[in-house]
Amino acid sequence: DWGDDFALYLQQAQCLLSGCSKSLLSQNKFLTNYSDGIIGPYFYPVGFPILLSPVLSIFGFDFIILKAFTAFIFILSLPVIYFAFKFFFRDPFIRKVHLTFIAINPALILFSNNILSDLPFMLFFYISLNIMLNKDEGYQNYFLAGLAMASATVTRDMGILLFPTFIIHKLIENNILRKDRSYLIKWAQKVLIIFLFLVVSYKINQAYSGSSGEVFKLILDKVTLSYSIGNLIFYASAFANQFGFGNIIGCILMLFAVIGFSLHLRSHISLTFLFFTFLLVHIILPFRDLRYIFLLVPIYFIFFVLGLSKVLSLFDLRKTQVFFFLSFFFIIFSLKDIFYRPEVCNNEALSPEIKEVYTYIRNNTPIDAVIFFDKPRALRLFTERSSLNTTNYKVVSSLREKYLIKKKGDVFELEFSNSSYCFYKILK
Repeated sequence: DWGDDFALYLQQAQCLLSGCSKSLLSQNKFLTNYSDGIIGPYFYPVGFPILLSPVLSIFGFDFIILKAFTAFIFILSLPVIYFAFKFFFRDPFIRKVHLTFIAINPALILFSNNILSDLPFMLFFYISLNIMLNKDEGYQNYFLAGLAMASATVTRDMGILLFPTFIIHKLIENNILRKDRSYLIKWAQKVLIIFLFLVVSYKINQAYSGSSGEVFKLILDKVTLSYSIGNLIFYASAFANQFGFGNIIGCILMLFAVIGFSLHLRSHISLTFLFFTFLLVHIILPFRDLRYIFLLVPIYFIFFVLGLSKVLSLFDLRKTQVFFFLSFFFIIFSLKDIFYRPEVCNNEALSPEIKEVYTYIRNNTPIDAVIFFDKPRALRLFTERSSLNTTNYKVVSSLREKYLIKKKGDVFELEFSNSSYCFYKILK
């Protein structure tokens, strides 16, 4: 199985360069409204397509370059994360241990092979936290905070959670409410700067996507208690397996993070709010993926290290030696996962077999044909043909030629096939 979210990001970036965004939006509304289930939004937020557009302009659809670009963004985020949390640990060695847990994380490293917005969102997210945790109360700092939060929000809608996190941090952790009235008035003016940045980012996303909430309503209709419970188990297991030591050891290690959260709830209430609010939203939503919680991993490791440090101090154990051995085994298990895991094709959209199908479609079907396929956005990107993911073939006018792509083994009137795929014409 393979996703095709990347295809819409690339087409949006392409249209930013060529000016065809309205046409693409119309095509994607057709795809979304007439496909079965939730394919995705009409348009993704514009932030990541903006980042991709200069790369596409220079290198075109060179997927090696495009993947290297997202990997570079991940590398760029590492020093940002390091400096965001430097005040948590006085010991430079412990700070480096925390960074090691992130930099050698196999899930993050392997995911950097994808052309998706999660890693750019992580970068802007932690730039925002860097500025938020800065004690500078000048107008310039609030201006930069607004710019960073707006950049995160135009990359992923969830960036809006940074604003209440910022307010909680300033009100509670920085004791803003204890200041005099004149200070509070000036502070409110500075907060207004951030708010205006976020209003602009919301308006940009709204104007660009052309969405009036239909997809959001469809998502809410799919929310169920049983699926949310499944999400809770899935994400709890994901955090338990961050070290790659298996579920049992992972659950034991997760207890240290729980201790860290409980001990530092008051002193770091803003990060606790951000972590659990972000997680709760994804527990409720009717879909799940490990990548949705990637940006929570550094915060999770922060509280894990704080919790483990507290336990070690209670037993008068040397923290440096324990963290050294834990980091050593983490690196060994991570390298094993990265280099010795079974070969799984996560880029079947670029496999030789499906490329043959793309070529056949481009050369042998009319431009207004509709292709029924379970990855419609990828098919549209590579063939410039409309595509739907549905078994209701009558949703398309009989005046348009209709085709179907299926894995081998299905029974239809065959037009073309190779070792992996069959391409059928649907009779009117």
